[in-house]
Amino acid sequence: MRDVLVEAARTQLAAVTAATTFWAGWAERANIYAKAVSDELAKLDAEDGDKGESLSRISDLTRQYLRDLTHLPTTSVQHFNSQLEKI
Repeated sequence: MRDVLVEAARTQLAAVTAATTFWAGWAERANIYAKAVSDELAKLDAEDGDKGESLSRISDLTRQYLRDLTHLPTTSVQHFNSQLEKI
């Protein structure tokens, strides 16, 4: 019985660390994205620059952000599996 409880606890900890890996990755990427978009908006406001070019850069930033987000579930699953292998 003790072994089953220990195994369940280890599995649960692996799941929790995988989830925190996901959310930490999301927070990091969201922070990078928000800063980059803010910088682009500040440039647009300060320079009287080409609005089309700024919009294009913001679109590129958004595309990269969404691409980065699609990798987070895979990274979390890999983390979970590596934690289970250590058990």
